[in-house]
Amino acid sequence: MIELLFGKVFFSWMLFYFFHSFLLYPSVRSAIIRRMKWSQQGYRIFFNLFSGLSMLLVLALQFRHQAAQVVAIPMLLKAVALILMLFSVYMLKQSFKNYRLSVFIGIERETQMDFSITGLNAYMRHPLYFFSLMAFLSLVIVISSSDSVQMF
Repeated sequence: MIELLFGKVFFSWMLFYFFHSFLLYPSVRSAIIRRMKWSQQGYRIFFNLFSGLSMLLVLALQFRHQAAQVVAIPMLLKAVALILMLFSVYMLKQSFKNYRLSVFIGIERETQMDFSITGLNAYMRHPLYFFSLMAFLSLVIVISSSDSVQMF
């Protein structure tokens, strides 16, 4: 139980979530931009590279780690969770239709865009976050180990 609460994977996810949020905090972002003499676009590229690489490192640590099985999940529930995960990934792809990928990752300069109420944004404010969380939750059920629970 102690390892479930205080394992390497848990701390890795907590660091990832902390820095992901911390680097988006306006005063932190402004300070880094001033110190590094970057543009907003340069910072966005840095943030996306940092977030992407750090998430890959945490996922690599998670999948290399020998985790304890938390509970036995019935195969039918795992199948439903797998379908939900695939649906979530599909919906993430659909969610990106309201965004220009080149702007999202920082390659193209961001311009002031109107608040989007088309596509999935007509039904929810943050479809990217929602379907990412749904995919992670589904992964927790499919893998059902102490490490997958630590993602949240």
